[in-house]
Amino acid sequence: MPFCGRRCGYCDFATSALSTDRGVAERAKAQYVEAVLAEIEASEPRLARTVYFGGGTPTQLSADQLLSILGALRSHGGIDPDAEITVEANPTTAESGLFEALRAGGFNRLSMGVQSLDDHLLHALGRTHSAAEAIAAYHLARAAGFGNISLDLMFCLPGQTLDGFRRDMETLAELGPEHLSLYSLTIEEGTPFAARQARGQLILPDEETDAQMFELAHDWLPTAGYPAYEISNFARPGYESRHNSSYWRNAEYRGYGPGAASYVGGRRWTNQPRVERWRASVFQQIDDPADCEIRDADGERRETMFLGLRRLAGVEVAWFEQRYGAPPETWFADELARLAEAGWLERTTTAWRLTRAGLLVANRVFMEFV
Repeated sequence: MPFCGRRCGYCDFATSALSTDRGVAERAKAQYVEAVLAEIEASEPRLARTVYFGGGTPTQLSADQLLSILGALRSHGGIDPDAEITVEANPTTAESGLFEALRAGGFNRLSMGVQSLDDHLLHALGRTHSAAEAIAAYHLARAAGFGNISLDLMFCLPGQTLDGFRRDMETLAELGPEHLSLYSLTIEEGTPFAARQARGQLILPDEETDAQMFELAHDWLPTAGYPAYEISNFARPGYESRHNSSYWRNAEYRGYGPGAASYVGGRRWTNQPRVERWRASVFQQIDDPADCEIRDADGERRETMFLGLRRLAGVEVAWFEQRYGAPPETWFADELARLAEAGWLERTTTAWRLTRAGLLVANRVFMEFV
């Protein structure tokens, strides 16, 4: 979903702020829905085992618009009756009627971008909601019948302290969501935050504080009932994100909309990020991806390794052997030996996984397989 009420200064996703002219905004949303329905209809029908509405802010659309897209997926390829069906929301778009309609229409998981419960930090991030509004939105979702809620929290923010980050985690855990996603603020090229940092106007906590916040989350959240199952994700047992877990197992997925990524039949591609160009490609029925590649067998195995190592359980040797005909050591003996010697990777009785030290340098580990 390419729409937001206001674009955050750190965001580099394929999104834009909706026009303040209501008529223009409504036409843009209607045209988007028309095009995404056409894109679904033109794709190969496949049964969906999970569905994820991300953005942007999906709840900038109306319940009827969101449910029409979900209905198109049901009628085109079908949705598994037991599917996890997630919709992202921002606290500023939270309305009891909207949440109730989405829940009644089949959405069974809600992911909400809280980011912080410190109003000063929210202002620094350019968020449009307050801490009180985030908490109120959570309670609205609960009252609407959502029994599976995920909350996003960011750390290493401008002016943030370790104690402040701890308080945020404690407050969120007290609310009792089923899932928590925690992300360190990353400064992406071309964003307003990158420009501010280059001018010396954006001062972030140092690397040591960043690491302390990361380790605090991995130490404290399990004691509160949220064990980590992936580098950045924590959940009550049984509430791990099935949709995201399919990515980490390098399973196939189909994306719709501007900037959406897909992986089907060994081909990986990303839709054009600009709405107008993406929409033109849909209605002209032309193949116009922003990027596209077909991975060879070696590339597939490498991607399966570095994606799988994001999971705290790691890459199960028996599962990898069943998928590729031999265990990881057959192809990656040198890489695995180097990483194990560095203390970043370990071989358990069933899997290769990151050590605690490896979690802190995960990207360096992944680069061994790229």
